[in-house]
Amino acid sequence: MTGLKLILTVFGFLFGASFGSFFNVIIYRLPREESIVTPGSHCMKCNEPIRWFDNIPLLSYIILGGKCRHCKEPYSIRYFFVELLTGALFALVVNKYFYLMSAGMYYTMLAMIILHFYFVGGFVVLTFIDIDHKIIPNEITFSGVPIGLLASLAFPQLMMGQESHLMGLLHSFIGAVVGGGFLYVVGAVGKKIMQKEVMGFGDVKLLALIGAFIGWKLTLLTIILSSFAGTLIGVMLIVTQKAKWQSQIPFGPYIVLGALISFFVGNNILQWYLGFFQQAGMQ
Repeated sequence: MTGLKLILTVFGFLFGASFGSFFNVIIYRLPREESIVTPGSHCMKCNEPIRWFDNIPLLSYIILGGKCRHCKEPYSIRYFFVELLTGALFALVVNKYFYLMSAGMYYTMLAMIILHFYFVGGFVVLTFIDIDHKIIPNEITFSGVPIGLLASLAFPQLMMGQESHLMGLLHSFIGAVVGGGFLYVVGAVGKKIMQKEVMGFGDVKLLALIGAFIGWKLTLLTIILSSFAGTLIGVMLIVTQKAKWQSQIPFGPYIVLGALISFFVGNNILQWYLGFFQQAGMQ
């Protein structure tokens, strides 16, 4: 099965890179309230439509040297990075759930992969929108919470580690409440103390989505990891004078980073953490 796993993982990468190309369109157009369907992809300078052979994920950027074929306007390296990142995340999702194929659970594997393509794909879109515009689109967070709840009801063992469908739904609901509620309280307290907005409501909805997909334990881990990453990178930006103490730094990307770590290896981190303290207690 090793060869098949590699083939499917590569396919997941290519599929993700293709979606990454579409995500670039969404990232640019959604905050501007433009259609993500029409017009087709085109150069933002000369307005020339980008033909299919110049729109092949990753390869076209490399072949054209990151420039428009017609006017030679350079494209941002971000377009390439988004395609590469989405491909890598989709490949990791396929790799994570491949074991279900070994157990003969083909349709379940397909369902879990599709659900989590949506999960990690949404992260890619909202991260770069948050970086550019300091907003987290409701189109992703509002739809994500009910999808996570329903998925946990349908697949309680795989989503929440619970045998009962009702318990799967309950753990998903608690995760959404813990995630969204925690940041809401932090934002309210911070605003009262500092007399200004310290946490956007979009971050609250994002953590509610995350909680609905990964449950309250991994959501708490996400909060810890994102807080650590945000503090570390924020201090580095201030030290290098790329930001000031008063600067409004989008927190969404750090939440996403913490959520991805929690989703892919969070259970391993929690097992190590509990094992470490159990050994320390025995000594």
